[in-house]
Amino acid sequence: MATLQSVGVNMNNWRKPLYIFGPNEQDLQYLILRNEHLQNINPKNFEDHRRTTDEVLKVVMQGIRKFSGEQFEGLVLHDELIKFGSSREGLKVIDALEFDSILIFDINGMIVEPAPDDALGLVRLRVINPEALLERYPWTRKCEVFQKVGMNKYFINSRNLHLKVFESIIDKTRELVNEQLRAGETNFSLRRTAKPPTLDINITLNNERDINDLFHSFSNITLQGQSTRMESRSFNKSLDMDIVPTLLLRHDYVPDPNTTNAPNGIRQMVCPVYAVMKWVHTPNSVMKSDKDSLWRVCTSGYERHILDICQLNPSQQFLMTACRILKTYVSNQDGTNQLHTVAASNHLKTICFHCITLLTIPKEHNSLSGVKEAMGYFLSFLDLCIRSKTLPHFFYGNPWLVLMFPDTSFGQEDDIKNLYGSMSPDTFRQATLSYAKKLLDQKRFYKEIECLDADRIGRFKELLGLQHAYRKPGGVHMF
Repeated sequence: MATLQSVGVNMNNWRKPLYIFGPNEQDLQYLILRNEHLQNINPKNFEDHRRTTDEVLKVVMQGIRKFSGEQFEGLVLHDELIKFGSSREGLKVIDALEFDSILIFDINGMIVEPAPDDALGLVRLRVINPEALLERYPWTRKCEVFQKVGMNKYFINSRNLHLKVFESIIDKTRELVNEQLRAGETNFSLRRTAKPPTLDINITLNNERDINDLFHSFSNITLQGQSTRMESRSFNKSLDMDIVPTLLLRHDYVPDPNTTNAPNGIRQMVCPVYAVMKWVHTPNSVMKSDKDSLWRVCTSGYERHILDICQLNPSQQFLMTACRILKTYVSNQDGTNQLHTVAASNHLKTICFHCITLLTIPKEHNSLSGVKEAMGYFLSFLDLCIRSKTLPHFFYGNPWLVLMFPDTSFGQEDDIKNLYGSMSPDTFRQATLSYAKKLLDQKRFYKEIECLDADRIGRFKELLGLQHAYRKPGGVHMF
């Protein structure tokens, strides 16, 4: 049985973009490689940029530790940044210029209790022992980190924590790093852009050779004691790194793919669930009194686990490749093409998760022949979402989630969370036209719906609240 060297919490490296085709798809791969809208990332570029990003982040973390220790006593930081996002998951497209990391933090001695919000996926974090913390750490009072509600309840003010604590730490880090860069007589400098709740650091690159020069510049820096993300089209490009401060909410338990044949059955491994700052920005929010204390429950631990396990399953690899091809197509369209509104990166990854669950599990009875078939099902799922104006969040109200994670804390909600919920009817009218254009542009790259198994698509239709008449008596069961 094939095994993974590391998976989920045990894997904290950038993963090169996955690009795997079926055994008889050489012609399809050649056609896609020749298409100017579907160019794949150069593996050497990814390796060079990954190496440089790690060097920059190592220096940035030195500064974060230095200034958090000097100015914010009791602010506890995790040993290392946790990599996540498309560059960690093998789904990066266009260029290797964007790398995201999670910075896990805590306040020493703080006891919190999550208080679920009415909106799925949002919580407030009630502090059980605020008086002791306010007395012990004066900066929590000065920065108004704890927000009093009513007579005796305190919640973490996510807005103040981000703006007054973490942005201050990053700005001082940036100033110190830039001093070192100027002393080394380089042309590079760190910038921070405002993108709450992330801390976004970027560095301009004037040409492709700059990436290696940047590596050597940072390898010579040591601070006493971030977020970087790479955007690109044509030069000037920038290496762009996003750092997302998070609190660890809890540890869930998920199957360990490397121990499925263990004598005592399937063993479990931990899967972290985080809280990310998510205060409300919109002026018409119904939660005005709570807008600065909201946090989003982050499922990136589960997402990393799913996509790591896909490395063992050819059918799931085909779906990931199809996802990357669609992401590349959408990213390369001009502003008049509205497909990007309903097929943004997070939308396509969500559809990919639904495809993995409904088309490839259990793997003994569900497989795909290659990327062309995977693309056909992927597009069918996307078409159903556009026509029904519904894209169900993978982790909320999804009854099929237990196929992957029998003991998950997610998926038991009565209602789905619709990722298209805030979109206007005109958005779907325009997206429908753009989707039709996409079908024509890539007609040779996917199996048409007439050649697919309608019953396999039927499971997703039912999740969307649509009717499906199964050809086989009793429908299709996966348990």
